[in-house]
Amino acid sequence: MSDEHIKKMIALVEHLKAGHKGKAEELAEQLDVCRSSIFRYMDELRSYGAEIVYCKCTQTFSLKNDFDFLKAFSQSLMN
Repeated sequence: MSDEHIKKMIALVEHLKAGHKGKAEELAEQLDVCRSSIFRYMDELRSYGAEIVYCKCTQTFSLKNDFDFLKAFSQSLMN
């Protein structure tokens, strides 16, 4: 995993942790990545334990737990 990839993942988590909800397109624009990358990042974050949920009414994503990406990532490296 490249440094840039890790930075984008951290930025996505921090955005969602701050309570900002976002549509995939908006998140992609903010992180300067394509929409499909946002979905890949979210899938990867979920594999580390992030509870990212989608609201059909607002068509936005949000984080439902107190997820710490760096802690989860570090623990995965030790396994």
